[in-house]
Amino acid sequence: MIDVEEMTSLLEPNGVLFRTLKGYEKRPMQVEMLRSVATAFHHNQIALIEAGTGIGKSIAYLIPAILWAAETGEKTIISSATIALQQQLIEKDLPTLLTALDLDLKVVLVKGMHNYLCLKKLKDTHLETEDLSYEDRENLFKIEKFTSQMIEGSRHELPFKLTQRLWEKIMAESDSCNHVKCPHYKECFFFASKKKAEEAHLLIANHHLLFADLSIRSLTQNHEETCVIPFYRKIILDEAHHIEDIATEYFAKKVSRLGLAQILGRLISDRGGGKLLMLKKKIEQLYPKGGEQIEAILSQITLDLSAQKRGLMIHIEKLFTAIADFFSDQTEEEVRIRSKHLEQPFWIQHIQPLAQKVLDNSQKFVVSIQALCEKIELLNDFTLAKGTEGIRNDLNGISSSIPPLFNILHEFLFTPEEISKVKWIETKGMNVSLTIADLEVAPILKEHLFDLYPTVTLCSATLATDHSFTFIKKRLGISEREHIIERIYPSPFDFEKQALLAVPTDLPLPNHPDFLRKATELIRQAIEASDGGAFILFTSYLMLKTALNLLYFSLEAKGYSLFIQGEGSRHALLESFRKSKKGILFGTDTFWEGVDVVGDALRCVILAKLPFRVPTEPLMQARAEAIAEKGGNPFFDYALPQAVMKFKQGFGRLIRNQRDRGCVLCLDTRLVNKEYGQLFFKSLPNVATVFDSASKLPMRLQAFYAHSSARGPCS
Repeated sequence: MIDVEEMTSLLEPNGVLFRTLKGYEKRPMQVEMLRSVATAFHHNQIALIEAGTGIGKSIAYLIPAILWAAETGEKTIISSATIALQQQLIEKDLPTLLTALDLDLKVVLVKGMHNYLCLKKLKDTHLETEDLSYEDRENLFKIEKFTSQMIEGSRHELPFKLTQRLWEKIMAESDSCNHVKCPHYKECFFFASKKKAEEAHLLIANHHLLFADLSIRSLTQNHEETCVIPFYRKIILDEAHHIEDIATEYFAKKVSRLGLAQILGRLISDRGGGKLLMLKKKIEQLYPKGGEQIEAILSQITLDLSAQKRGLMIHIEKLFTAIADFFSDQTEEEVRIRSKHLEQPFWIQHIQPLAQKVLDNSQKFVVSIQALCEKIELLNDFTLAKGTEGIRNDLNGISSSIPPLFNILHEFLFTPEEISKVKWIETKGMNVSLTIADLEVAPILKEHLFDLYPTVTLCSATLATDHSFTFIKKRLGISEREHIIERIYPSPFDFEKQALLAVPTDLPLPNHPDFLRKATELIRQAIEASDGGAFILFTSYLMLKTALNLLYFSLEAKGYSLFIQGEGSRHALLESFRKSKKGILFGTDTFWEGVDVVGDALRCVILAKLPFRVPTEPLMQARAEAIAEKGGNPFFDYALPQAVMKFKQGFGRLIRNQRDRGCVLCLDTRLVNKEYGQLFFKSLPNVATVFDSASKLPMRLQAFYAHSSARGPCS
């Protein structure tokens, strides 16, 4: 087994990594974190680790994972929440470490099946281009030409953007996969990637894919062989503060108007495409002269099944329109469904009868498709059976995926409220979606993850609240037991010299009508003090747009470059911001974390308000009620710890290395005027603070930046 002390010595001044990694500086907290992870590996322990910015946490957990794999041959999976971190591990950290350690280990980024191009579906789609737009047709031909140049066959490799509609027509998926029976099996991108993963020592994945694997392993009791992911014994969860939200999303059941229309459209489309029409064309090619039995099959497709699909879609449209009408007086996008809704006359007399028609017609449609496929098989016509085998497999695969969706519809609309579940309706534009989620995912994670895998390392820059892991352990189902390692490693940066946290004492509360008007004036003055180089982070897109309208012309007139979330990809906005000396980025949730802007490009981070989640969101509301029923305090036991962790993420955008300087301005006076504000301060590193009136703060900020400019960057 690995020697923990020998491992930590690699990062000491005389160690291999210290000598070979260019520009490496000893970081005592990184060495201690490595020791914690290595100990967890060695003794089969759960480790909870909060590692502040600058610790170098990825190096600290990768070294034990690498050396464990080299010593034992056992696989370790490293799971994260973001693509950016996965790319950093695959493209930078792991190659650097493996070279420095002179080890030849195989590392694979494991992706879900839907990320890969299906060669069979690509070929089939060329036969049903009638329902494709001109742009999709052009891209389809581009893909065909580019296929020979693809190495892994993933969507990420394509040098041009595709519509989601086109990608869904050509992506690999389990429902329509014929495995070894497929004529393209030997050159299949997905199965090639699976083979590489089975040969790898280290697996990099996202949390969604890990949960998919854990879920199926639990259902099948498969704890030794390849499942969604090849078998692994050690798990490292980076960005672990996302685990509860991602697990909730993964294990939730969801059905939507758009989703149903898309899957039914894959069978037969109003625009002239779909697998059923492909089947019709194939039969016509095989039997151009027809025949009684052939004509009967063609008639069943053209008349019977086409009519059934049109009728089913009419009922679906009526149902979802009725559901939307039922909640037309609601201002929120998400509305929680309670038992009282199911008892209302409109629900009983209108929605449920419409739903029953949908369920009856969907069942009839699926049975008819499967009967058609069976009928072709029973004709004992070799040419017909062989010639249509692939399309019939696709039809059976797609049609078998339909009943589970309508089962969710039935459960949502007919089943009374369950204590352990939360149901809500969400409307976005013309789409209406129905979701059933678990009230708590802790029991699921305990059963699928922590009770089955003795070595699980969870790490993040924000995992603790009030210097404790009690909150995260409770939310994730990590029981109190002796073999848990809990460590908080503070950032090595000197925040007292490098940063200033400023808070106005007299702005209105964020829910006050005058808040944004007065807050934007302070934002404008803060930006003048920093001369741009600012992130302005909001908790809602509506607040962002309102503030932007108030600030846009005055900021643009002063020569600042504005970068607005929604007007380009996150990557493109960040690249442009980094190149701009006077950039101002307006962002919401996606920019609060996982964003790394090093150097003078980012000098100011403005947090519009404390990042509490909306208490009326169905899931938040239900979880708050559950906590209260158990005698807890929903605010202090749930809402506040979540907000503290999010606040730490927002604060952490500013100082990314030892030379960075800047100010974090939080416009929410609750930070200083409410007693619970101390929890936010206690969660931060020791940082210089200034609390003053909104009229005086700009001068304090100007003094800070003038002093910083005179001193130069931290050395």
